[in-house]
Amino acid sequence: MKKVAPLALACLLFSLSGCMTTYPLGFSENEWLALTPQQQLDARQEQARLDADKRREEQARKEREAEAQRHYQANIQKRYQTARYGDVVQCILKDTVVDFKPGWRDAEPVAFNLVKGEQKEIQLHSRPRGKKTDLWVRLDDQGLNLSLCRDQSNNRRDTCSTIVATTQQFSRGYTTQIQVSDYLRTNIYCSLAPTRDLNRILLLNTND
Repeated sequence: MKKVAPLALACLLFSLSGCMTTYPLGFSENEWLALTPQQQLDARQEQARLDADKRREEQARKEREAEAQRHYQANIQKRYQTARYGDVVQCILKDTVVDFKPGWRDAEPVAFNLVKGEQKEIQLHSRPRGKKTDLWVRLDDQGLNLSLCRDQSNNRRDTCSTIVATTQQFSRGYTTQIQVSDYLRTNIYCSLAPTRDLNRILLLNTND
């Protein structure tokens, strides 16, 4: 019996390796074996060309995405630099409970700013620290819809929750409870962040 086991294991490994064998251009084993050596060489060269094209396309895609991200970040930075009162919202998440996989745990409070049109990723840390997870936050171009998402999806109902508030509500300070699917429950407080033109606005309101 001891002599049979290694032989059986060797046969099993051979059969598995045979199942994993792939041939160029999607040929089956029978089709591949039916080709002449020159045809096999041509097929390998064609497959190599296709693989090289695929790598170049993937590299080009990554470069386009990187360029788009640089353009986006530059645009967001410019928006912060030229922001007027009402363009930037500052928020705090507290009394947060998150499914840190596995299990729900309390999370530490976290604060973040968003300018109109911005979407970014923030990190949530368990309390006590040891676990972390990501949360995507987004403020629409009008500054009225603020979304919390478990991934980078664009306001999908199964992964995002959105609060809607007017500029006046944000200026007074807006508090609500929010739940993001079966991922997060939190109390969120948002208000308008101070900007360079705030003193001028306060002065005008005082004179009125």
